[in-house]
Amino acid sequence: TINGASITLADKMDVIGTLTLTTGDITTDATNKLTIKSGGTVSGGSVSSHVAGPMDYETASTTEITIPIGDGTRYRPVYIRPAAVTATTYTAKFTSSAYSDLTCTNAQGLLDHIAPGMYWDISNNGGSDADIGLSWDENIVVDVPADIRLAHWNGSAWEKVGESLTGSNGS
Repeated sequence: TINGASITLADKMDVIGTLTLTTGDITTDATNKLTIKSGGTVSGGSVSSHVAGPMDYETASTTEITIPIGDGTRYRPVYIRPAAVTATTYTAKFTSSAYSDLTCTNAQGLLDHIAPGMYWDISNNGGSDADIGLSWDENIVVDVPADIRLAHWNGSAWEKVGESLTGSNGS
């Protein structure tokens, strides 16, 4: 339970029960990462309590999970609904600055531009594909919400992924 002061992990941490986020952030990095183990859960998550840095979530279910990430100031959770009952580790990180390459060439003609102010890095270990949901608000400066598309940097170019949007606020 995180209820009070924020903490910075100095080692890896696995949660096998319930991680309760009330007040205070958990700061992680690529080496000192928080992992919700299969069967574990998260309760809470908000602008005042989330994981700032990369986080892993293991699941072998098709039940939607919430990865409660942000940057210590903004709460930008990732919602994942696995497509199959397959042991999978999903990794997510939110960054509140531009991705290193915003060039939108060779994007299959389906992308107009890449958001210049923030990005999520979401991956899995090769297990189940999933539906992904991201949260956004007026601070993200979206011109036409219906035109938002999820894109993936493949190492040399941006690729559009996914086909639909739901919800009036992008969640």
